[in-house]
Amino acid sequence: MEKAPLSVVVFRLTGRAISLTIHVAVEVGYDTRTCALTKSEWAQVSKGLYVTKDFTDWYEGEEFIYTFQFNSEQAGSLLVFYTNSDGECFGDGFTGQIDDALISRA
Repeated sequence: MEKAPLSVVVFRLTGRAISLTIHVAVEVGYDTRTCALTKSEWAQVSKGLYVTKDFTDWYEGEEFIYTFQFNSEQAGSLLVFYTNSDGECFGDGFTGQIDDALISRA
């Protein structure tokens, strides 16, 4: 028996649709950084479209802006880099494929 997609199951159980968030996590240095994508953003990523997402996080008491770039170099690619609050780029934190990331849904 084929299983129904999760969104259909949720709707049947609750009577209303909910938005799912997709979390994409990669190791940057010694830490794991996780980018939250909406269902719509994930659909664009899955189609091979370029999507970029920024968020602020802290490392050793300093604030950084982490940028996840999906499908930037080619379909399936993932680049994560980080800058400080002054805009100084500290380099690539992760360069690889989306398939190399830990992907979960919440």
